Amino acid sequence: MEGGVVTVLSYALTPIWLFELFYFTGSWSWLFALLALGHMLLISTAGFGSLFALSGRPVKAAALVTGLLQASVYVLSTALVRLFNL
Repeated sequence: MEGGVVTVLSYALTPIWLFELFYFTGSWSWLFALLALGHMLLISTAGFGSLFALSGRPVKAAALVTGLLQASVYVLSTALVRLFNL
C-alpha cells in the first residue's frame, strides 16, 4: 500500500517539473503553473481513487487535499532552493 501511495505521488508531481521548463515565459508562466497544478490534481485524484478502489466524496476530498499539500510543499521547496542558490 505504501509503495502505491508513493507511486501515485511521484506520477502526480511529473507535470509540475515538466512544466517548470516554461516558467521563464514572463506573464505566461502563471498559465503554465496553473495548468501543471490542475493536471497534478487530476492525476492524484484519479490515482488515489483507483488505488483505494473506492469512489465518492470522501475519497475525492482526501485526494484533493493530499494533492494540494503535495503541490504546495514541492513549490515551496523549489522556491527555497532557487532563493538560496542565486
